[in-house]
Amino acid sequence: MVIDGAWRALGPGLESLSGPGGAPLTRTVKLILLPLIVRPALHPDLAADFLAPEPAARLDALLRESGARLIATAQWFTLLKRTRRALGIVAGHPRICTSSGASNWPPSMVNPAPPQARWPGRSSRTSRARTVVVRSMR
Repeated sequence: MVIDGAWRALGPGLESLSGPGGAPLTRTVKLILLPLIVRPALHPDLAADFLAPEPAARLDALLRESGARLIATAQWFTLLKRTRRALGIVAGHPRICTSSGASNWPPSMVNPAPPQARWPGRSSRTSRARTVVVRSMR
């Protein structure tokens, strides 16, 4: 309930990582929030299923402090998903890592030049695929 409340308090921008009711998807909690934001190995007191009021308040604050990074992560996820579909990539899934430098900024702020300007002479399909890889590794 703490994660759900903090998530909803972050406001708009997290739709791609949220379910229809606005709560974070189970996969979002498992793959992004717990390992990269909460980090239970470093904060074992936040890893319990039921939290006392003090750890619950710390977890809430931790998630709210990470709001900008989570919104940037949602934007990256949307960009990667859209690009993968455009390229016909159907196997696997885009990996999003909020600990990478790229997720500290929305995609529009990273490498804004069109693919053809970065790799002259390449087809747009190859350039777009390379753009996604380059952007996701920064």
